[in-house]
Amino acid sequence: GIAWLQNMQAYGRMCESPNYKDTRARGGNPCLEQTLEPYELCCLVETFPHNHASLDDYLRTLKYAFLYAKTVTLGSTQWPEANRV
Repeated sequence: GIAWLQNMQAYGRMCESPNYKDTRARGGNPCLEQTLEPYELCCLVETFPHNHASLDDYLRTLKYAFLYAKTVTLGSTQWPEANRV
């Protein structure tokens, strides 16, 4: 894919007009759904509602997906550069 870095930096992660909140962005995750700063870890998760028998089952999956993403975001890694982001 093609990424337009200046747009990523100007418009941020969700914005209709330029806000320049992501000026430190230098790229994105492999599918480019998320802009990332240098050494920032991707914390996106994917869930599949149709693989669940009930709403409660799916809500349980969402709980663990959320906890996983927060662990990736807030946990320490072996790379000091990633821990500083």
